[in-house]
Amino acid sequence: MADHVTFEQAVGANVSRLRIAAGKTQGQVADHLAMRGLSWRRSTVAQVETARRQIGLAEALALADVLDVPLVELLRTQTPVRVDLGQWHPKFLVAALEGTTGDLLAIESYTSPSREKMYSQIHVVLGALNSADQRHADRWPGRYRERDLGAATPFEYATARRIESQVRLGVRAPDVVAAADTLWRHSLTEERDRRVKRRANAKASPRTLQAVRGLVMRELDKELEAAIEEAANRAAVEPAPKPKRGAQRPGKGNR
Repeated sequence: MADHVTFEQAVGANVSRLRIAAGKTQGQVADHLAMRGLSWRRSTVAQVETARRQIGLAEALALADVLDVPLVELLRTQTPVRVDLGQWHPKFLVAALEGTTGDLLAIESYTSPSREKMYSQIHVVLGALNSADQRHADRWPGRYRERDLGAATPFEYATARRIESQVRLGVRAPDVVAAADTLWRHSLTEERDRRVKRRANAKASPRTLQAVRGLVMRELDKELEAAIEEAANRAAVEPAPKPKRGAQRPGKGNR
């Protein structure tokens, strides 16, 4: 048995098997498809059954209807199916048609050079993420909390990308959250709204508000950039002290 089949081979074998089981000839199948608006002939059915012709989604739906089977039956196979550079597991193929791929383990669903490369690089990706988290903690000693990650909104992420493009310090959204808290004791959104309200009156037009908001954001970006850069430089020369094991707590003397 081959280690894989193509889509055309899987469909062709199933169409032939199901047609014979239904007691229909290739000509009869072609006639029924023609009634459904498809310009098929007996030779077209023969080409499909011998894997010499691909079929589209509309044709597959019509074929399943003519053969009185669910669409999934046209692709049911016991052999992995070749898909461009990879292969799909038979269970994945059926689950994809039934909408139940979430019940399968990804590693058992399909194989491809991209997936294999991804798995080989997982340790590199995890290492980079751990390094970024540690870098953030070093920049804001005593202020780093899990809430910083959860508090970041799309606004902070967009701001981090802008600042990162300027300073190249690995700026992340939690850095923006921590810097805003350090500078103003409240969020970036609150500081932006406060400054816009101070500069634009209540009757300002949408165009004026947009211009003021743009001016304010340029100011805020510069202030945040300076704060993040200062924190990064400070962390580089003065690493955050680590607590010593067995150190006495303040206020507790030796007994």
